[in-house]
Amino acid sequence: VKVAPRPGVWAVQIEPANAAAAAAPAAPAAPAGTPAAAPVSAVAAAANVASAPAGGDGDLMIERTAYDSTPRPAAGGLAGLVQLAREGHASDLLLVPDCAPMVRVAGELAPIAGKDAWLSDVIEREVMQIGPPELRLHWSEKKAASFVTSAFGVRLRVVMGRDLRGTTATIRLHPASLSTPENLGIPMTVLTFADAPSGLALICGGANAGVTTTRAVLTERLAQRRRGLVVSIAAHNELLHQSQRGMVIHRDVDDQISSVADGIAWAVRESASAIVTTLPDRGATEAAIAAAAAGVLVIAEVNATSVALAVGKLAAWVDGQRSMLASVLRGAVCQQLMPRQSGGRIAAFELLPAAGALVVSEGDGHELFAAQKSHGAVSMRDALSELAQRGELRK
Repeated sequence: VKVAPRPGVWAVQIEPANAAAAAAPAAPAAPAGTPAAAPVSAVAAAANVASAPAGGDGDLMIERTAYDSTPRPAAGGLAGLVQLAREGHASDLLLVPDCAPMVRVAGELAPIAGKDAWLSDVIEREVMQIGPPELRLHWSEKKAASFVTSAFGVRLRVVMGRDLRGTTATIRLHPASLSTPENLGIPMTVLTFADAPSGLALICGGANAGVTTTRAVLTERLAQRRRGLVVSIAAHNELLHQSQRGMVIHRDVDDQISSVADGIAWAVRESASAIVTTLPDRGATEAAIAAAAAGVLVIAEVNATSVALAVGKLAAWVDGQRSMLASVLRGAVCQQLMPRQSGGRIAAFELLPAAGALVVSEGDGHELFAAQKSHGAVSMRDALSELAQRGELRK
């Protein structure tokens, strides 16, 4: 039997052996003493009941799947859970074997009412159906996988893993459209990062700090205002932007580019006007500094919980280029999401407009925040204090 992949066909179904036996002609009884025949495999059984080659070229196309015929979960499957999560204004949907599906709302987990636990193979099957074609191979080799996709009318970032009970999935739900900067509380000084002709601007924060949303707002502002090429580089571009005044290109590492550093260098060769990227390592940082020095605006994510830590991380990576880093660094913002008194979460922003001074300064930068206060600098302590005074923070 020849099995070959066909375009657009990757899910497979195996007929149970008993169904094949019922359809196949009965074999003549074996003479007494003849050894019993070996059981017919599911693949062979499927071949026995096939009435004609599917491809029309003499080859038999067998469609098979790694899953059995376990009934689908509650009505709607994964699509139904995503819809419920959207209706509940959840940021994430979490699936763990033998546990009821849960959602994260305002940073806190809660079960979805009336939904039963899913089995491991059901979680795997439902997630595989929305993933890219190469997902199964990566999953089988690495035992973990992540991808970004558009499904069920929403943009999703999916992280698959395993625990002792089987397959797990954490699904981030991105809104169909961005909220306004005013509703998100993003300061005007941060928005003007996207208006600079060139230089390096940093946006940083810890996990679940809302940095992806701030990055998306700045990228959208570039698309609306900049007459040039804007290149967005990420491990996974979670949000896609339409070209407006200029052109926006999205590139994912390992798919369209081999590394962030290569992606930045290629964008410079394309005469990009602005690059929005992450800075995960020394090579990417050096490429970003070189691009900014060449007259390109670079807005970069840095995984750090304060402006001082972010700048210090970059300075340590490019110790021999500290003076160049200081000359191109235009500003830096760090954010935290805090519980809001009225429900949900609210962002607090630490902001240092002339962040280049941190590269050559000593200490933790408190004196720089004080010196630049008249120019819009705000320390995280002052940002949280202001929110508390306005009664915005939940006690």
